[in-house]
Amino acid sequence: MQSKPFRVAVILWIVLFASPCWAARKSSASVDIDQISFQIQLTDSQGKPFICAQMNDGKWWAGEIKGSKFRIFKKQIPTYKAKAKTAKTEKKMKAFKAAIRRANKTQRDCAAFGANPEAIKPVANPAAFTGSGIDAVAITMSGDSKLSGIGYTCVLITPPNNATVSNFSEQQCNALVKPTSHRSGDVVLQFAIRRLTDNVQSDPATITVSYSQDGELSGDYHSLARYKSSLTELEAARLARWYGLGKDMELAMQIGQGENGLDALVDHLLSGDDSPECAAVEAQAQVIADTQRHSWGAWFGPTGQQAVYYTGNLYWSTAGFQNYLLHMMRYGCEPTRERAAHYLLNHFPVNLDLFSWGSSREHYLKDYLDIIRSRGAHDQGKLFNSFEYTVSKQHGEAGSMLVYLNNRFNYRNGNQFGNEDYSRETLELFTLGPRDAVTDAENYNEDNVFQLGFALMGYTEADDPDGRGFEMMNCSYHPVWNPNCGTNGWPTTLSNVPVPKTNNLFDDLRWNNPQNPDPSYLFQQFPFGRYDVFKANTFDAGEDNVTPYLMYSHPGVARYIAGRLFTHLAGLELTEEIVAPLAAMLSAAQFDPIGVLKEILSSSSYFSPEASGDCIADPLEVTVSMLRALDLPIVRVQPPGVTWYYDLYWRVRQITNTGGFFYGRPDSIFGWRSCGKRTGSKVHNGEMFVSAQPLLERQRHFAWYLNDLNGVIDSVPSSVNNMNWQTLLPAEPALQRNPEAIINHLARKLALVLTPEEMEYLVEYMTTLVFTTKIEQGQTVPDLTLVVNWNDLSELQFGRIVKLKIPGVLEILHQLTDNNFR
Repeated sequence: MQSKPFRVAVILWIVLFASPCWAARKSSASVDIDQISFQIQLTDSQGKPFICAQMNDGKWWAGEIKGSKFRIFKKQIPTYKAKAKTAKTEKKMKAFKAAIRRANKTQRDCAAFGANPEAIKPVANPAAFTGSGIDAVAITMSGDSKLSGIGYTCVLITPPNNATVSNFSEQQCNALVKPTSHRSGDVVLQFAIRRLTDNVQSDPATITVSYSQDGELSGDYHSLARYKSSLTELEAARLARWYGLGKDMELAMQIGQGENGLDALVDHLLSGDDSPECAAVEAQAQVIADTQRHSWGAWFGPTGQQAVYYTGNLYWSTAGFQNYLLHMMRYGCEPTRERAAHYLLNHFPVNLDLFSWGSSREHYLKDYLDIIRSRGAHDQGKLFNSFEYTVSKQHGEAGSMLVYLNNRFNYRNGNQFGNEDYSRETLELFTLGPRDAVTDAENYNEDNVFQLGFALMGYTEADDPDGRGFEMMNCSYHPVWNPNCGTNGWPTTLSNVPVPKTNNLFDDLRWNNPQNPDPSYLFQQFPFGRYDVFKANTFDAGEDNVTPYLMYSHPGVARYIAGRLFTHLAGLELTEEIVAPLAAMLSAAQFDPIGVLKEILSSSSYFSPEASGDCIADPLEVTVSMLRALDLPIVRVQPPGVTWYYDLYWRVRQITNTGGFFYGRPDSIFGWRSCGKRTGSKVHNGEMFVSAQPLLERQRHFAWYLNDLNGVIDSVPSSVNNMNWQTLLPAEPALQRNPEAIINHLARKLALVLTPEEMEYLVEYMTTLVFTTKIEQGQTVPDLTLVVNWNDLSELQFGRIVKLKIPGVLEILHQLTDNNFR
């Protein structure tokens, strides 16, 4: 039997010589954690977890954390207590040796782990291109660089300045990358590998991903990223037709296809024009409007001092108002101004019949339109008024809104607390909307309507019974106001005609403050609610503290207006990623919309497949843009030797009025269900225009317009600049006798892509003449047809077939589904 000293010596020999890693350990079994510089979670060869720790002296040890101590794996090596050399002892000896080997391997693994690991740099998988330009980039590391199981993650070092990175996976090193512009370019990304235990990173891997946008109408519906630089012909035509009302289509397509064509085309559409030629167009629009003025204008005649009062667009009917706007939309040099007016007529809807034919209020029609169209003396050539200015002017100068929404009855009289109609619609329709379109948060409540009603008390109208606001200053009514009144009841001179407006639409005796001087509390449930003596006096900007408070204090105003503009132009779905930046831009620009309009019209969303044809255009948009794109005229002329007129203004008014869009006469304060229009929480896409009867009436009047235009061409060609139907053919002589080329030429100008079936039917129509009909099974069908080869026609026959067929093609194109979606 071996002695005890001998057994101790054997154990010491094994420890000191067979296990060098153990021999290097400290004699104690554990150390304080504060002696560890950093630690790493590892697994041994059998998959068991352990801690690899580096001490302050730089040496590495394997062990585990126990409370505040780092316990070295001393017990992992069993103590040898051999009583006899038996099979059991040999088994223990094998286990002992295996433990020594494991400890050695663990120690070697631990010691081999350096502070600066050399990781294989990640690489980019091929970029995935979809309808959104570059849609996603998967950044991956090879299997060696992932070093699974030793506590590594993937790190995006510096986010790119021209892209957003989302859905980033630290474990898989994948990322979705969307450039902030969908124009061709590069996204540079830097990734590295990081140890979780000590945050030490590998050297970064720089990855450059190139992307381009070569599709057509293939933007991202949910992105404000800028669309590609140069547009296709179809993309440029679509933008020019639906936002530019079809002005200068050939020029627009040329600009859009050039270098930086999208930016150039948007700037072109949003540029103002104060040239004398444009002023002449506006003067002609006033003449056209006067053909529908109040009968007073005709009664007093075209000459004399009296004419100063009742001509010059001061006394229009609603039809005169429509004529004016229609002329400017068709012929005006700034179609986007008229496009904005078209939108604002529905944002601030007023039934102008209240002011038409029979009262001194008729000048409200022109006052209202000047504010809507940014054409007042205050505008200084601006293409658009700010929404802040327009909202403020609705409180006073635009007396039409006050009359329409009963604010003239909004005054405190004993226990009567005014009328809330105007204050309610100011919140619900003009500035806020009841709830946020994205978050569904409440924007205001009934208490806010009540309190805002107090602030807006006292706003009356120009023909108030006390006569304070009557603008035209007829001496028989108000001789004291005009010192030049003569004995005949009219001013003896024109120097003070009309007397300049004064603060006559605000009656401070009707305001609540003299009777109730206590401040009102607006939006009390919101952080920005406050007490104040609110008074919205638009004739003294220094006193108007309601409008700026409402527009700038309540964040919902910018969000609501920005969302309305986006849904009207680009689509119906709103997200926070769209609303938030547009609202911030609108508020920073003091609610001048031009920057937001440029952002939307240049965005990927505007050119997305979803936004292309997602909304039913109203009859006014469809018809005016088609007339302008094809250079078809609107005139009012009297043929020689007759007493009647060809009045194409009346005809186009009937197209729109009977088609469900009686502009200037909305069905209610909610206006028309145009693109992006909200009623409560419902978003409309213009669906009210597709009911059967309005569509039938609209198409009937368009056919009559073409018939009347044919009569004008025959009887008064000078009124349409000697136009004839052949001017609509392609300029190339070789294409003028090709029916398919003619159809493509017309469709191209209307931004239409015809299906093969549509092209087949149109070509058949162009080349077929029907002479007689017969009855088959109770239906009238063609009996004898002639297929015409246009190349075989004489010049006389060619002119006749063009005159016969081109109006029919236009009528068919006007009916096409795609022509009615924008």
